[in-house]
Amino acid sequence: MKNNEKRMENILLGLLLALLIAAAFFLLVGVNKNNFRYLISTRGIKILAIVLSGTCVAISTLLFQTVTDSRILTPSVMGLDSMYVFLQTMTIFLFRRTVPLLTTPIPKFFITVGLMVTVSIFLQKFFR
Repeated sequence: MKNNEKRMENILLGLLLALLIAAAFFLLVGVNKNNFRYLISTRGIKILAIVLSGTCVAISTLLFQTVTDSRILTPSVMGLDSMYVFLQTMTIFLFRRTVPLLTTPIPKFFITVGLMVTVSIFLQKFFR
């Protein structure tokens, strides 16, 4: 058991090292003293956004799997991400001109969450 854990730890450390090398390569390719500040700031924000979104997806999937008590069930498998895109498209298409709240991020978020919960409950009741 210890040998297997040590092997897994070595694999994860190798992957982390490869990730750091790839990030450094992305940050530094094509950089010279004239464009250093601009490229590092824009590429750094991109890397930070990738890390943040990956962390959020991992945590949300882990929480979802814990709540549903299933190791293979994810929101993507259930189609919740497609339903989110559909609801976003429909609300903007139908109500953008008439509801000015849809142009500001915070009310739009709460409206979308409310629609997602409502549609999910309806679908659960409908298919039961």
